[in-house]
Amino acid sequence: MKDIRLEPRNVLAVFKFRGAPGREQEAAEAWAFELTYYFLRGVGEAPKVEFQPGITDRYGVYTCTGLMTTTHPYDTSPVTAFNGGEPSELDFCIDPERQQRLREMRTGKLMRWDGR
Repeated sequence: MKDIRLEPRNVLAVFKFRGAPGREQEAAEAWAFELTYYFLRGVGEAPKVEFQPGITDRYGVYTCTGLMTTTHPYDTSPVTAFNGGEPSELDFCIDPERQQRLREMRTGKLMRWDGR
């Protein structure tokens, strides 16, 4: 298999989550987990978390922006938006059973895009 990774570089990673207010810490942790175990990127620092309240219900959108390390050939922009810019459900992303399954699946068996 040809290695298509590029040299490691840092870019901004943006990920959005839908959830109730007051869950900034959970959103930051979900950002780091999704990048590490779902998208196989490296995280460089805790993200900046902004909350935009919803108009019609109690839920709003958390936008998490922080540095990631990547060797992925399609992370060419200085900013990479994950999940198509659409918010993922925060409760789904922080579900302990889902996180455990992803950890088990991703442990050292796949090509990573974080320079390792």
